[in-house]
Amino acid sequence: MAVWVGALVHVVRAGVALRLRGETATPVVRSYARMALALFLLVFLTGTLAALAIVPLDDVTGALFETSYGRWLLVKLGFVVLVVALAAWARRHLRRRPEAPQPGISARVELGAIAGVLAVSSALTVLAPPVSSNVPLAFPPPDVGPVVGLGTRAGYIGVAVSASQGQAVVKLTAPNTPDTRNRDQEGIDLTGNLTSLGSSTQELEFRRCGLGCFVAPVSWVNGENVVILRVDDETFGGGRAAVNVTWPPRPDERRLQAAVDQMREVEHFTLHEQVTSDTATGLGPHTRFRISGEEYLAAGPFSTGRAVSVTRYEVHQSGEVTLALAYPAEKVFVLLTIDRRNRIVREVLTSGEHLITRTLVYDEPGSHAGHEHGE
Repeated sequence: MAVWVGALVHVVRAGVALRLRGETATPVVRSYARMALALFLLVFLTGTLAALAIVPLDDVTGALFETSYGRWLLVKLGFVVLVVALAAWARRHLRRRPEAPQPGISARVELGAIAGVLAVSSALTVLAPPVSSNVPLAFPPPDVGPVVGLGTRAGYIGVAVSASQGQAVVKLTAPNTPDTRNRDQEGIDLTGNLTSLGSSTQELEFRRCGLGCFVAPVSWVNGENVVILRVDDETFGGGRAAVNVTWPPRPDERRLQAAVDQMREVEHFTLHEQVTSDTATGLGPHTRFRISGEEYLAAGPFSTGRAVSVTRYEVHQSGEVTLALAYPAEKVFVLLTIDRRNRIVREVLTSGEHLITRTLVYDEPGSHAGHEHGE
């Protein structure tokens, strides 16, 4: 392209100088025409190969018309077509008037069109090229805007869902055993769909973003969005899981802090707990403890009244509120149900290894210690 532009500039300058002296520019124009054809073929071939290497062939239409890179590439193609048309017209004009060809307006327009090609090519270098939806990402994409963090389990596999604007990132955690520490990421796979009230089921197109990580574009609707996931694991089997994403996210850090402050004032209550590592076998055996609010908080991740994200997950008719707490670095996600008095009445904690379900029963006025109201 540099040689092409330089040669054309020289032809224009030489043509103007020769015209002022009343001489013909035939030798200059003919020499340029032969060289320009070879340069055009070289630039066209290499540019086409570069485009084929960058634009995903499995979705050419979407890559060209739905991305900034693709639209600028179409602008560049328009300039190239203009250059070719001007060159063809000039060649035809040269053949018809071989006696005294001079670089005219077409050469100047051709020069401007080539400059446009170079300008658009420069713009393309700073734009992210489109990528195929099937190409794995090197690492998880960042969350966009407010986030709802949720956790669940599919059999032995821990499932962490990060729902943000336009996307869902799902991270799967298999049990850490000597056989699985260095296994290939192809050993675990994920499919799923999204069901929302008043809209059709949307199949989620996941692509990998690291070991056990998957990301899919999602069009959330206002209200409840049920994400159903199917995990396939060659070692642990996997299973099905579902999370309910309430959109848009409604942060509620104050309610969490109020619940923690209230729990510190509780002297005693009865805690019912079930723990499982494999949800295919149920919620696990039932155990019961008599503890204080301070002891309960000390055993959980939210004793400080903080979390990476705290969103209002569900509001019950009884006046109870369920909060979704996320601690993604620790792979811990909690659903806390809080009553009208800001006491925690239910907790569902999901980690990379366990699902813990807890029910808190308080001594009501007039009841005997050690007996649970409504048990």
